[in-house]
Amino acid sequence: MSLLIDIQIIFYVGIISHIIISSIITIIGHLRKNERIKHLPILFGINAFTFLITVFVVTHYANFQIIDYVAFIGYSVIVSYVLTIEIPGYILLTKYDSKLIQILQNLRQKSIQLTYNFGSLDDLRQYFNENKETISSSTVTDLLDSFIQRCETIKNLDKSLYEISIKELGEQMQQISSRSKHPFPKLIEIFSLAGISFLLGQFLTYLL
Repeated sequence: MSLLIDIQIIFYVGIISHIIISSIITIIGHLRKNERIKHLPILFGINAFTFLITVFVVTHYANFQIIDYVAFIGYSVIVSYVLTIEIPGYILLTKYDSKLIQILQNLRQKSIQLTYNFGSLDDLRQYFNENKETISSSTVTDLLDSFIQRCETIKNLDKSLYEISIKELGEQMQQISSRSKHPFPKLIEIFSLAGISFLLGQFLTYLL
């Protein structure tokens, strides 16, 4: 009887913990105001809702033993995470990074155009202003702004800032292209270590 009560406690604690953690991450993500991950808190809200509905429906209609419910909670956490956070998050981050790289590529091309058509400076300034908020997370934003302002001031191409800007734009595009598109890259390491620990535990159990 004591074991049954303990399992029931674990079962309900698992549900409550999942909802609390999802709620905290949703609130923190909303407050961070990060353009790249602004949709992830919404995914956590969807995840918590999906998880709660799934558990409610299955526990209401399925005729499981209490120990099966605990296992079901574990599988539900993993499946709901993959379907409502990991896959959609990967798609959203990939789409955002692709858009950001395209904007930086266009800014680079328009900057290069100044070397043979300085009259296109107004076009560069307009395109930069239109996309300034989108690339605000990029480290090259202030540099580009300074470069354009300098060119507007001297009415000519500032070659020193031009070379630095072109170099930084290229490095920024490469960095964005190579960064992880997983919503939470650290979780991959954690789950990998957890998997290794599980296999090691099973191996030791078999030997002992």
